[in-house]
Amino acid sequence: MLRRGGIRSRLIQRITVTMSKRKEESTQSWWEAKWIRDNKKPSWKREEKDQQHEKNMAIVADKVPGFFDKVKTAYVPLCGDGPIVKFLLDKGIHVTGNELAPSGVEMLQAQFPDVEFKQETTERGTRHVSTDERVPLVIEQCDFFDFKPEQAFDFIYDRGSLVAIPVEQREAYAEIVRTALKSGGWIFLDVFEKSDEPDILDKGPPFHVSDDDLDKFYLGRQGYALVHRWHSDPVGGPFGKAYLKRFVIHKQ
Repeated sequence: MLRRGGIRSRLIQRITVTMSKRKEESTQSWWEAKWIRDNKKPSWKREEKDQQHEKNMAIVADKVPGFFDKVKTAYVPLCGDGPIVKFLLDKGIHVTGNELAPSGVEMLQAQFPDVEFKQETTERGTRHVSTDERVPLVIEQCDFFDFKPEQAFDFIYDRGSLVAIPVEQREAYAEIVRTALKSGGWIFLDVFEKSDEPDILDKGPPFHVSDDDLDKFYLGRQGYALVHRWHSDPVGGPFGKAYLKRFVIHKQ
């Protein structure tokens, strides 16, 4: 016979699991609705028209001699159907992507029409594994915060991921990224610096990320070093005088 304390403990655990599941379903619904509302061409994809990922990686490779020889594995959080995945695969790198929205996963798989993906149900969601050894891709379809990589990666490409995370969850996000990166590995990071007008600064996603934030999450931490930083021309539009700041960070 269970004691009252044991019953209460199990009840609290059950409520916590239920609330967590509902929160994940709500988050997935929001992002999925965003994909559908924008006809599967959401606003964050606009920059891909000019092959910005290739320009980013050209700078990474220039600042890190022998980069593509050193990097064997890469992680792309909140990957959607971003072209960076195929770009890295074409370089012979094993890629793991994380995406919650079903449409994002569908659109990414559509880039590989000749590849069959095996589905595996996990505690956190669904894993889609390429069965073609020439396309070493794994897509973890689940909430970012639920995915705990079994191995660390040589490279993490974070374009538009940190800026999509609400402020109160950023530290948890950055901790997962830091853990997922091997010692000796690199992060590419792309964030928004917005004007300081309150009605613009607090809007998102994408959310504003300050230099103080970056020091807190990466650059001010022992063992992390800035390799290179640069920024875009002003973006304008609904973000005021915003521009994109880009970083290559090394974990020593």
